[in-house]
Formats: sequence, structure tokens, C-alpha cells
Amino acid sequence: DTAGKATTTLARDFWGLQGLAWRPDSRSILFAGSEQGEAFQVHEVRVGGEPRRLLPSPGTLTLHDVSKDGRWLVTRDAAPRRVFVRAPGSAAVTDVSWLDYSLNPIVAGDGKLIAFTDQSVAGGAEYSVMLGKTDGSPMVRVGKGTALAISRDSRWVLAVLPTAIAEYRLYPTGPGESRSLTWSGLESVSSVAFFPDSRSLFVCGNEKGRAPRCYRSPLDASSIEPVTPDSVDRFAAAAEQVSPSIGSAVRGLSRMTIVPSLLTGGTKSNSVPDAVRLTCDV
Repeated sequence: DTAGKATTTLARDFWGLQGLAWRPDSRSILFAGSEQGEAFQVHEVRVGGEPRRLLPSPGTLTLHDVSKDGRWLVTRDAAPRRVFVRAPGSAAVTDVSWLDYSLNPIVAGDGKLIAFTDQSVAGGAEYSVMLGKTDGSPMVRVGKGTALAISRDSRWVLAVLPTAIAEYRLYPTGPGESRSLTWSGLESVSSVAFFPDSRSLFVCGNEKGRAPRCYRSPLDASSIEPVTPDSVDRFAAAAEQVSPSIGSAVRGLSRMTIVPSLLTGGTKSNSVPDAVRLTCDV
């Protein structure tokens, strides 16, 4: 209510909402929503009632306003996202997009493979990971989630599902079974990336009752080995130099300890100390 003493839930959870307006009589609310990842449609809900769809559409709609005489201001939104690539040794630029909403392209180190995320209606509520060659061959859906990285040996794609508790998965780029990654020793996981050796994962999170830190884990998530002190759960500049995929996964903290020898598999330059402490304001 306007006094701020009562809150009423009008509708069940929707996958996404955009646009909200009262009817002129103030007895119901109109909104554009998507229940399971399909195109956004205009719905109406009354206090004590269930939402009902008022304006079906083959494309996404956004409700902007409702006038005093009850007319709606609605737009049909078409904003395709496309991915273009030029394969090694080729002068041609190829459109490798899938449907109308291809995001976050990741190219393998040798330039021969590309992965990206399909967030179109067909991609589903948990999106889809698409994989293919940069030569323009048809893309293939390998599973659910958002693509995060391709291992340096090009054997695996790392992905995360946009669930309430993030679920990480590995998808093979060739024959094989996908892997759902669960670390029994960790209470929460904030980020995951590949180590340069392609045989282990750089996992940041925390054990129960302990401060966050980062770990090395085999690809089957069967164990964790601490690689940073407590309260150091992300790397920044030094990690980015060693591996862009690790750097993108761990940027963000205002105080960090960088341990170069851990990221390079135990080999460090004599000119680099064991730990370099960086302090910056974010």
C-alpha cells in the first residue's frame, strides 16, 4: 500500500519482465513478461487473481505506458545480435550466428573453433551453448548455459547455467559426455576458468565457515587444492596477462595478491617475487 505497511505479491515468478503500467481504473496492472524464456507478451493481473495473456505476438513486446483513456503504447522489438568471424588464413568474413541472439563469442587459441551463447527464444530459459568451426560450418548446440571459455587444447567448453545457484558444466568439443561440476568441499563458487595446462580448473569460492580463496581442481571436480591465501578470491592484471579466460573470470576486487608461479604451473622468473600485492581503488 501507499503507506508502506503491506506488500502483496500479484504474480508468480516470470523468467523476465519489461514494462509495467496501471489500468486507468487502478484495479489491475499490465506488464510485458516471459514465463519460460519465450517471447515477451502483454499480460494483465489483478489483486487476488492470476496473470492472463492479453496480446499474443510471435515477437517480443515491450509495454511502455497506458493512457487515461485505456490505450496502450507497445513496441515490437527486434534487436538481433550476430557473430562474424574470419578464420585463420582466410580473407572472407563469415556470419556464424545462430538465429537472432548470439552473444559472447569465444575463439579457441588456434582460431579454428568458436563458441557462443544463444539467448534467442529457441535457446530456452537457461540459454544454449553453441559450438562450431570458424570456417563457416554449421553451428551445433552442445548443451544449456552461457559459454565462458574454451580450453587451450580445444577439447572442452566451460559454461555456466543462469540458475539461482550457478551450475557449471564442461562440454566436450568432440565425442564424449558432458560433465556437471560440483565441488563438495565448497559452500559457494564465484567463478571458474581453465588453467593454461587444460587439465585443471581455476575455481574461486569458499569452504564452509572460511573466507573466500581460489583453488586448483581437476576437470572432474573431484578435489580442490588451495592456490591463494584466505580472503583472496580473485586475480586481476597478472592473471589477465597469463590467460585472458582466467583474467576475465577473476577481475573485480579492490585488493588482490598475485602469485605468478601458481598460474604458470610452478615456473617463475627469478625477477618476479613469490607474491606481488596490488592495491587499487575500484
